[in-house]
Amino acid sequence: MGCDGGTIPTRDELVKVKKKPVKLDPLFDLAAKFKHCAFSGQPLREPMVGCELGRLYNKEAILSLLLNRDSVSKEQATIVSHIKSLKDVKELNLTKSRDQADDDHLKPTFVCPVTGLELNGLHRFYIFWTCGCVVSERAVREAPSDTCHKCGSLIKKEDMITIHSQPAEVELLRERMKARRQAAKAAKKAAKAAAKAAAGGDDAGDAAEKEEKKKKKKKRKAGEEQKTAQQPKTMKINAAFVTPELSQKIAAATERPKGTKAFESIFTSSTKPDEQDQASWTSRTTLSTYF
Repeated sequence: MGCDGGTIPTRDELVKVKKKPVKLDPLFDLAAKFKHCAFSGQPLREPMVGCELGRLYNKEAILSLLLNRDSVSKEQATIVSHIKSLKDVKELNLTKSRDQADDDHLKPTFVCPVTGLELNGLHRFYIFWTCGCVVSERAVREAPSDTCHKCGSLIKKEDMITIHSQPAEVELLRERMKARRQAAKAAKKAAKAAAKAAAGGDDAGDAAEKEEKKKKKKKRKAGEEQKTAQQPKTMKINAAFVTPELSQKIAAATERPKGTKAFESIFTSSTKPDEQDQASWTSRTTLSTYF
């Protein structure tokens, strides 16, 4: 059973101790987030997009998500549940590092356009939602401005999104995201109402024309109903209830009064088909040729 040959076991070999959970370095985890797509886990490469919660994605991964959302796992679906279309992400306007080699994947690729700080997770960076530029927090703090430090677009404090912020700050970004989307919907409704008010004259003319067409249609329908009411109604008699006496009375009532033979000869239908004059063989042939 072992322990032979002079072997002396230690306590660690005899007693099983519960292993302590491995703690990851938070800086290492954050650096990995700045280097990899939050959805696919692949290394980040241009073109890149960012969401309103401060996460970074490859644009190709977001396009594949929107085209085939059913193949996404539950964990991935939780990460991108707030992304419904390309309007929910912003393509990033990044600044490349000047001393970055094309075949070097260990150094950071992107830096702040003002301070030159590396986008590696050691420094806080902002996404300006109005223009998509990525600037470090130090640049915003040391050179405060109402315009973007890179492209000059107007920015607000609410449009500054921290990249991969802490969970408490993520909740604040989520509330700002909801408020921003509600404001966009309200602005869209107001624009539609203004466009409708501007075209009020045309709408009024169309409404009057539709009303006139309705009146004409009603008038025509009433005339048709009146014409139908004025027509004599024919009475249908069931043949099962017609007796010989009743049939004789109906025949006598509907019989056409006979006139003189000269008067009746005017009408071809007055004589029977056998008694009508027939055309000669020449006229019959000619008529059959044309008719």
